[in-house]
Amino acid sequence: MAGPAGTPPTVQGNSNAAAVMYAAGAFANDANTVSASLNTLGTETDPEKIRQLATVAFQAESDEDQRRNVLATAAGSAGAKSNALIIKNTPAVLDGLMTIQNDPTPETAASALPAIESARNPNILPSITQLSQAALDNAGVTSMTAVEFPLTVGSTGGVPATK
Repeated sequence: MAGPAGTPPTVQGNSNAAAVMYAAGAFANDANTVSASLNTLGTETDPEKIRQLATVAFQAESDEDQRRNVLATAAGSAGAKSNALIIKNTPAVLDGLMTIQNDPTPETAASALPAIESARNPNILPSITQLSQAALDNAGVTSMTAVEFPLTVGSTGGVPATK
């Protein structure tokens, strides 16, 4: 389906489309960065590497808020529930990561990861996907679909948890 003259067919006249596509992609990158750190934190033993992983994850998790705002505005009511779940559960992730940064031991990581993953896996990750897709849909973007994220497994030592 073509948009107005000179407009790429994936944008369909919506000037917000480029910003939404960027925000969805950047949000997915940030979420994947956090996931990679969490998956490694469960088995890392070097305190400096633990601090580094937690810091990288904390920064990426903090960056997500800017992306979320763009997507929430574009998604409107279609993304309201997902947006609310992200807002509600993000502090648990940030608090857990800060705890690990402040005391970067395998024991601290092991005790903080279950709460982080309990907030993130069932609430934040699927909500990022839903919010991103709602924003993409409302912006008229047809060339991109939202990323679906695998659950993080840091608290199980890298072994996928059974449901």
